[in-house]
Amino acid sequence: MVRLIRDLELNYINPENIRVVRSKGSHSVGTVARIHGLPKCVQVGLGLEPSYVIEVIDEKFSPLNKQQKIRVLIHELLHIPSNFGGGVLAHSRKNFLKLEELYFSKLEDILDLYQL
Repeated sequence: MVRLIRDLELNYINPENIRVVRSKGSHSVGTVARIHGLPKCVQVGLGLEPSYVIEVIDEKFSPLNKQQKIRVLIHELLHIPSNFGGGVLAHSRKNFLKLEELYFSKLEDILDLYQL
């Protein structure tokens, strides 16, 4: 994940505070992955830094090829706002899809560097 963040020049993201977990048995339809931010009140209350967890749904993520997996991870990373404060950007946010396509276009240049 550190390399992907660096290669995509997502410099506002602190890779030390990003974790990826696999879950099994999700009943959600069409969801391959989702991102969870640590709410500000929890950060303050427990004295923690802003953090994010990307949850990949094993049954849907594992069968994907390498390019599809990286696209999913990029998509989830783009939900992290530039202030890296624990919040999550919605799909409806202006330019989200344009930004996503920009980063997906960079994927072709770096795809061979990754093993998943």
